[in-house]
Amino acid sequence: MGNCAFPRESGTSKWTIKNGEWKEFVERTYKAENVDNDKVDMEEVRKNMTCVRKGPWAITGHQIFLGQDFVCFGQLLCDPRNAKKFEEEGKEPIGKFEGRDYIFGNKTSLGCASATHVKLHYAKVDESRTLRMVLSQRGMPPRTINVPVPANKQEEVRGYLNCWQEFITPLEYNGQRYESDADFRRLWGTIILCDIMVMACCIGMLMMMDPGMFGGGDMGGAGEYGAGDAGEMGDGGGDFGGGGFMLF
Repeated sequence: MGNCAFPRESGTSKWTIKNGEWKEFVERTYKAENVDNDKVDMEEVRKNMTCVRKGPWAITGHQIFLGQDFVCFGQLLCDPRNAKKFEEEGKEPIGKFEGRDYIFGNKTSLGCASATHVKLHYAKVDESRTLRMVLSQRGMPPRTINVPVPANKQEEVRGYLNCWQEFITPLEYNGQRYESDADFRRLWGTIILCDIMVMACCIGMLMMMDPGMFGGGDMGGAGEYGAGDAGEMGDGGGDFGGGGFMLF
């Protein structure tokens, strides 16, 4: 069968976000004024996005990979005892990557590896050094990926974004067409609200399936929920690797 691992380590730009950096990013990015509903408890949302446990594992950080036609985002998970030791010593986050691989082009050879096939509608680095992406699947609402970009990675990231321009297509959503920066600024609060609503649904369902593992405030953070932006239920297609949640 050969190597069935997704080639996220091959010729990509990648960086790791420490938990402290991630918490600062979430607190300044996910505020009530950024969501199109004043009844959403954003404090609870931020709490879920920045927790540092996922079941028995410690979340030591988050990692993102940019490829020629894909993006991967997830958490680094390891034994809590090792995580504490490395944190005390001030070392870089360690652990096994657990996340999602999203592919929107046809340049990467997957072999027997699996990936979530999506359309890319928006990818920009804004003035706050935040990489913002909008992705979608057929028949599904759009989803977002939002991650901080280190200062020393900005030019490299913009190089990948330039290469992605051939894959970007306008978003058709709720009878409207979104294409320009202004269009997506107008839509952003709605997309984030959709993500939050689905995230709450996912957490509730996971807790019903296994309250011991997912209770007690240890529910996984943004690597599982795509920079905190949640996934959606699978539509039974091959994009979900056998069904389940599509997590952004």
